[in-house]
Amino acid sequence: MWTYIIIGGGSAGCVLVNRLSENPANDLLLLEAGAGQKEKLPIFTAPAGARYLIKNHVITEVSPGVERQSTEELRAWLQDITVDTAHPSGTCKMGSDELAVVDARLKVRGIENLRVADASIMPTITTGNTNAPTIMIGEKAAHMILEDKKASMPINQTSGK
Repeated sequence: MWTYIIIGGGSAGCVLVNRLSENPANDLLLLEAGAGQKEKLPIFTAPAGARYLIKNHVITEVSPGVERQSTEELRAWLQDITVDTAHPSGTCKMGSDELAVVDARLKVRGIENLRVADASIMPTITTGNTNAPTIMIGEKAAHMILEDKKASMPINQTSGK
């Protein structure tokens, strides 16, 4: 049983593991997705010293398994196990550059009266669950829609008269 499992922490994860490993009572597991320099093949890597931290806890390699060693075998295994986790995002990028689909007020560029208010506007995918950011996007969109409606009303309607 691990005391802490750190997933996808990058440099911060390495620092965290280093600090947590100061306490010998902590059993740590660091899983870091990286890329092979030569083939740009996604692989699981760990910083120097992490193997030492977990070596007494590893009984056998489960996945991809010791029988898969070549780049082709690892690539085929990754393609077989990779699935969509139902958190699509980034397909209608928000921004001001030419690739942006929506502007900062979530309006679709070139189309009147249409906004996008979901995870698809995130220019990059979050490292965590998309639920909370998507709720925030919806809340902000509702606020902007009301602001725009109020701004487009004649002055006597906005003042309550």
